[in-house]
Amino acid sequence: MQIHIDFLKSLPKSKLGRVYFFVGEEDYLIDTAIKRIIEKFKGGVDVKVFYGEELSLDELLKEAEGGDLFGQNRPKLLVIKHVHWVKKWKELLEKVARLEAYVVMVSESLELLSKKWFKSMFPMRPKALERSLKALLPKSSEIVYFPILKKDDPMFKKWLHRELKKRNLILTSEALTTFLERIPEKLRVIVSEMDKLAAYHDETGELITPELIKTMVHSEEESEAFGVGNALISMQAKELLHEVDLLLEEKVYPTYIMGAAASAVDRALKLKAGKAKRMPRQIAQIYKKFVRSTRAYDMMRIFDKLLEADTALKSTVRNAAIAVKLAFLEYILEIKRNGNG
Repeated sequence: MQIHIDFLKSLPKSKLGRVYFFVGEEDYLIDTAIKRIIEKFKGGVDVKVFYGEELSLDELLKEAEGGDLFGQNRPKLLVIKHVHWVKKWKELLEKVARLEAYVVMVSESLELLSKKWFKSMFPMRPKALERSLKALLPKSSEIVYFPILKKDDPMFKKWLHRELKKRNLILTSEALTTFLERIPEKLRVIVSEMDKLAAYHDETGELITPELIKTMVHSEEESEAFGVGNALISMQAKELLHEVDLLLEEKVYPTYIMGAAASAVDRALKLKAGKAKRMPRQIAQIYKKFVRSTRAYDMMRIFDKLLEADTALKSTVRNAAIAVKLAFLEYILEIKRNGNG
């Protein structure tokens, strides 16, 4: 069930008193909801927001109870954002069940709710999730979902322009179109990509062009490929660092270095999934050594040939090669910023 924030228009003023927001992070959905509530009730509502990605439920509830959460001035509307970050969410809802309140579940994706955090408790789909929430809440309560983030939403575009301005980022219409085409519909990723562009602009003073965005901002497909490359682990990284040192000492051609990287990725893919970790710092050192060993253009040309030459490459290995290429791109940009390439 997805109902727009405008559901607030149908609520009589007597229905609202104090409003609590339990949220993981600030974003345009929460900002818009708070703004709408304050505008509708013209200051006649007490809005309190609990922020924090790692929400401590015990501390949060203690503070909430101290604010008369369960007393006479109990809130009539609770907005819970990113409930998959609240480890003891069921306990929260059981306590909320003592309230005669509207409960708003805010999430970027209903699939996220049902597949990732909710599945660990009950293997239910969104409709079953809704039924289970209703079972915990008073019959007079309503469960309302905010709309899933859509990039063509006018509210989202207003928020995006504010965030770009806040970072002193000026994008041409072509650059903005390219940015919107490449980013996924995930707020945290969008904020991260804006921060990356802002840091590059601050360091270089260069204009943010569509071509630069294509280089720096990974599309959803490329991000998935990058995830494959993250199978490299620390032990193997140390081993490969030694190989790289030997190759560089012998002053061999970059092709051999690229081959060492490809074989390392291939070996990494054969590791058990349970051992896979996020890319460690040692891997970053490897990439830097590779980049310093040759010109960026030569490196990209070699990797393009690697991707085109062998049609027998398994898709996982191909994705890993793409992932390594993306990582190189980041370090090429870093070296350009430092004026060394």
